Amino acid sequence: MRNPTHSIVRRITSAVVVTTFLAVGPMAAQDAAPTSAPVNAASAPAKAVATVTSEISAVDVFPGWARITRTVKTVATGTFASIEIVGLPAWLDTSSVQAVAKSASVLGVQARVEKEKPPESKVEIAEEALEKLQADVKLKTEAIDKQLQALAGERENINKLLAWKLGNVTQEETSRIITESELKALAELNASMRENNNLSLKMHGDKQTLANSITDAVKAIEELKKEEEEQKTALKQRGIITVEIGLEKPGPVAFEVSYLVPGAVWFPSYELQDSDANALALTASAVVRQITGENWDNVKVSLQLVPTASPLSTALFERLAASVGAEDEDLKRAHELFQQQLAVAIPWLHQGVVLGMTGEYLAASGVTVPSAGPLVPTTSKVIKMPTVRRYTLAAPQYRDAAVYGKATNPLSTPLLAGPITIAVRNESRRTTLAIMMPGDTREFMLGRDERITVARELLPTASNAQTHGDIRHLDLGYHLKLKNSLAQGIDVTLSSDLPAGNTLLIRTVPASIREGAKVVWHFKLNANSTQ
Repeated sequence: MRNPTHSIVRRITSAVVVTTFLAVGPMAAQDAAPTSAPVNAASAPAKAVATVTSEISAVDVFPGWARITRTVKTVATGTFASIEIVGLPAWLDTSSVQAVAKSASVLGVQARVEKEKPPESKVEIAEEALEKLQADVKLKTEAIDKQLQALAGERENINKLLAWKLGNVTQEETSRIITESELKALAELNASMRENNNLSLKMHGDKQTLANSITDAVKAIEELKKEEEEQKTALKQRGIITVEIGLEKPGPVAFEVSYLVPGAVWFPSYELQDSDANALALTASAVVRQITGENWDNVKVSLQLVPTASPLSTALFERLAASVGAEDEDLKRAHELFQQQLAVAIPWLHQGVVLGMTGEYLAASGVTVPSAGPLVPTTSKVIKMPTVRRYTLAAPQYRDAAVYGKATNPLSTPLLAGPITIAVRNESRRTTLAIMMPGDTREFMLGRDERITVARELLPTASNAQTHGDIRHLDLGYHLKLKNSLAQGIDVTLSSDLPAGNTLLIRTVPASIREGAKVVWHFKLNANSTQ
């Protein structure tokens, strides 16, 4: 049996049956079986049927499903054309079908799902051939039986002659010599007997061959019946879309038809880099995976956020699962994302997208994504995020500054959650970006910057030691020297660990804040300055 995942992969071109008429007839009801002729068939005596192809030209990918757009081109020989697009996935949403034509009027659109027609049976033809073979074998067998009967009579006569000849010779005197003519007659009789026996054997073999031919034919028919029964069992359902269009005059016609199918997912990923002093450059990328049953070959792919409502039903996912297998990981992921849209009661959908906040996330042309193939990267865009940097120095643990950037999402759409690589100042590390709604801010650790430094120098122990009760106190101190080598002023947070021991009194210049065993300063450093 073929792999079910591979069996759903269809060619990107689906067959289209076109029926054209000279007059325009009404479209059948949505729930009625489509017809290739208008209701008013009497007004359409001229009819021509042609087969063309349709190609997937664009795909909008949502979390868990996709809208497929096909371009259909044909030549209409009349002013009315009924175009049937077949070979589509059986799990397409028949209520989502839309058609748009630029050079014609779309009179009606309907879609249905039906089982594939089985191939024409060859059993009846084989059985007719068997009947002819049986009749032919019967005639040939009867003829062989007559010949065998004649040969049997001939053998009986030869045996009598042999008996007479031999008896006639032996009754003579033993001293008499058998003549040459008598020996010749005996040899001829023996030869005739051998020829008769050989011919009889051959005819019996011919009878067996004829009988075997009937046995083989019966066996072949049984195998053919079994094969056709398996083919009927393996028949799949298929989607069919019928579009009726009207034209001012016969000629070329092109239109687009679109429909929704489950089984597509996309995942964002990011890379964060330096842009300038006031911004970070966020490169947003995405990968796509799909098991819709149709290959997307060199098409425009648009990655979309969630629309205002979820248009699919879970039954379509069940229909897809029947083909690819319920345990397929991609199907599980697609269904999970889809279920998130259905289950959330508050006005938040996929990863916190506000209900009604639709829009294109990324788009790319010339993308090929095979069904049940690997993850495919699509495209990327660079987003300049306004950023406020802050620098932290910790003495004496670190000499240089740790850099943090508080960036803002400047888009009107969210940045969805995904892995992010922070590559700043020759450092690279991976983490996860939580969803950022429009206007949200997020602080990123950008690494360390050796252009902002701190040095701590301990001062000698003061000589004026004092005694308070039973405790002797010493005056200790140190200097902290900060240096900013940047061409712009910066905000700095400086922390310094206090020396070991019990510290009763702290005096700092400038004033600081004590946080446990640390003292902390917040101030600005001018460009290219030391403090």
